[in-house]
Amino acid sequence: MFKKGALFLGVLSILLFLGCTKKSPTDPDREDLSSSSGDVISSSSSVSSSSSIDDSKIPEGARRATLSDMPTNISLGKLLGGDAYMVAGKNGLFSIWFFEEGETTEDKSHGWIVANSNFENGIIKLENPQAAAAYANTTMGAAIRAMVDSITTLSFIVKDTVILYSINDGEYASANKIAFFLQPAYHHKASDIYNVKLSCGIGKNAFSLKFFSDGRFIKESSGDTNFWSAGLFDIHRSNLLLRPTYYNAPVNALFKYKVDSETFALDTITCAKTSFESKAWDKKDIIKTWVAKDSLNWVLTFNASGSFDLVAEQKSVAKERKTGIWDRIGSYLVLKTSTCLDPKTCSNAILGEIIGLEENFFTYDHVDIAKPLLPTDWDIAVYEE
Repeated sequence: MFKKGALFLGVLSILLFLGCTKKSPTDPDREDLSSSSGDVISSSSSVSSSSSIDDSKIPEGARRATLSDMPTNISLGKLLGGDAYMVAGKNGLFSIWFFEEGETTEDKSHGWIVANSNFENGIIKLENPQAAAAYANTTMGAAIRAMVDSITTLSFIVKDTVILYSINDGEYASANKIAFFLQPAYHHKASDIYNVKLSCGIGKNAFSLKFFSDGRFIKESSGDTNFWSAGLFDIHRSNLLLRPTYYNAPVNALFKYKVDSETFALDTITCAKTSFESKAWDKKDIIKTWVAKDSLNWVLTFNASGSFDLVAEQKSVAKERKTGIWDRIGSYLVLKTSTCLDPKTCSNAILGEIIGLEENFFTYDHVDIAKPLLPTDWDIAVYEE
């Protein structure tokens, strides 16, 4: 814990019911944390993207950096009155860590920022809701929070094999590759926990985590509450970072743990580790129109844009009309609702595993209980020419 003041988590605890949000400063997995102002995290996409660029501001002879140009651990030099270091993850997560000048230990840290980004055009945007900040109650901590609240753009270029970066199109500075000491007591690579399930905690605070090899995770509460969240994960500087992008209950925008290299405990939370097999289905194989029949006639269309349309009718009378976005999390399918026939009763998100995706059939193994119940078995729609 930071010695000069409490460390604040500049993110929100979120309750989403089709656009209805509730703010809360609590975080059950951390101590001495509270929320800051800002928007809630987005459930519509897992990474941010730059919409327009101006290459006229790039120095002559330079080009925009790609992810393959970026080393994992990078020094950004002096920033916000201290030393800043960045970790460039390969699965869509980037983090920036701020320390007192000349220091690198956690007790000298003033905070960090974790951002979702596809690094398009060498750009990372630090803005709500795609970035979450944790910061100390210090001058530097306030500046860390301001980087996200005011929207900060980091642009990376390569010139003569040297990586340079600028903030908000300002002067370019060197971004140098560094070596980070790996503590043997903790796991330090995301691949260490690929296809691993952790069952953690006891009683009403128990939960499970599944980690997939595509850099995605699923967190589910134990018992009969059926609360879950899913999103991106990575391990940076020996810290496991979880960034939920889909959820059906209150969820924090950022979780951070150290994973014990022997016991797989998350900080002080005891966990039992098991391995599982997961086969990620091909997204293009589900981009079709599918039908199902029970007491209702169901039609479900997955669009290449990432949206879906769902209709359920009984004798030409609509019993459900739903639109939203869909995404793959490991072997699972997420359906995030944007609109539905009755917002008071429909689920804001559904999570289930895709089993046996064939050319003409698939099973969607979910536990959603909203009425009307979504079928599990789906057949390809048949058209007459």
